[in-house]
Amino acid sequence: MPSKMLPVVSRSLQSVQSELAEGYRLVSGNKLSDAREIFRSVLLALLLVVISSDDEAKQVGTDAYYYWSMPLTLPSSGGIAW
Repeated sequence: MPSKMLPVVSRSLQSVQSELAEGYRLVSGNKLSDAREIFRSVLLALLLVVISSDDEAKQVGTDAYYYWSMPLTLPSSGGIAW
């Protein structure tokens, strides 16, 4: 009898934070196209993050406020503008 459950896929907050740090490193190195791909990946990965503690929940709330307060636009030329 086949299972009626889908596989469970989740990401840890730490893995997403590491990926985000890599994106900032790429921006600092002026590798904007690569950074854009990392940032898109982070946004998609956030949908799969499972918060496992109250401390992580507080960290996410603090980080979200900080990141959403930073304006980020992606011009049609493909570069990243702050």
